[in-house]
Amino acid sequence: MMMFVQIKNNDNFSLTKKIHTARPNIKHHWSQSHRIAARYSRVVFSVIMSISHFLRDLLSALLHQRQLLASHCFDFLIRVGDVFARLRLECCREPLR
Repeated sequence: MMMFVQIKNNDNFSLTKKIHTARPNIKHHWSQSHRIAARYSRVVFSVIMSISHFLRDLLSALLHQRQLLASHCFDFLIRVGDVFARLRLECCREPLR
């Protein structure tokens, strides 16, 4: 596919450039580093969300019911374990080429 671009400035100077572009139906393939970065960014996001939920629950427990603190800490440890298990599955799911 070819595309023409015309550039004009204030002095009525014009430049026409022929640009060869890729076919529009070709799917863009991510490189290996992009796939790894996307995979780890999802994991990092889920760890951050897990920590933020824990802090919210912790503050709620401290403000309202102090006896639930141990329960919230235990739930947080379970969530962190789930996140690391998911990280391990994500890393082993797609073989690196």
